[in-house]
Amino acid sequence: MAKLEALNAVVFANAQNGTEISGQICPPYDVLDEGPKAKLLAADPHNIVAVDLPVTPPKTLGPDSAYDNAAQLYRQWIEEKSLSTITTPLFLSMNNDLRSQAEVMSAADLSAH
Repeated sequence: MAKLEALNAVVFANAQNGTEISGQICPPYDVLDEGPKAKLLAADPHNIVAVDLPVTPPKTLGPDSAYDNAAQLYRQWIEEKSLSTITTPLFLSMNNDLRSQAEVMSAADLSAH
């Protein structure tokens, strides 16, 4: 049987006050390479891609220093309060719809009738 435990999530601090965070989030690490990563970081140096993807291309092993630097950056963001911990334990639910946009539209059209 699965065991569920609440977690204390770490979030961008400005998300808690309703400020836009789209410049700080990124697509899944395995769809990025150096070009898109650089573009995200140029737009906002606090983009999570700096921590989530310390080495490009994705799924390649980098030097230990790259991961150490990412960990240090994560700790720095927490210390400077760019990231904060939600102190109330919570459960997160994630829903993935792996159908194409056309299939989603068709399903929506069918369910509307």
